[in-house]
Amino acid sequence: MTRAYNVIDADGHILEPLDLWDRYIDPKFRERRPRFVIDENGKERLSVEGKLLGNPRGIGSLGSVGVRQGIVKAGTLKYAEGRRGGFDPHARIVDMDADGIDAAFLYPSLGLFAGAVEEDLVDTGSGAPIHVGNAWSAATLRRG
Repeated sequence: MTRAYNVIDADGHILEPLDLWDRYIDPKFRERRPRFVIDENGKERLSVEGKLLGNPRGIGSLGSVGVRQGIVKAGTLKYAEGRRGGFDPHARIVDMDADGIDAAFLYPSLGLFAGAVEEDLVDTGSGAPIHVGNAWSAATLRRG
């Protein structure tokens, strides 16, 4: 029996854990890893190579499902308060079912900031931030 894929989310995003780079980056690059910081306005941001990245409202906006509907006020969520389905693949299935989504292509959220990392760090294999995200994704999905 074949499965029908009537609705496909072509721009789904995962929410990586806050300790992503602490746990998965090659130890020789640990000092240069991306870090979560609180900026001068009290907002969570990502610091990469000394550059503050992300929305000035804070990276909590990455997981603030419900802003468009007025359920959540923009700029009020902390990243870890993002919708559980953003972090947990099992919870995501429940969310997809509720939204009538049959399949999804998933992209990183924090990993999208990897482009701000200096080239020598990106070109070093296991130390590259994108490889870190891939290693976490594989480990998370393996736990299935």
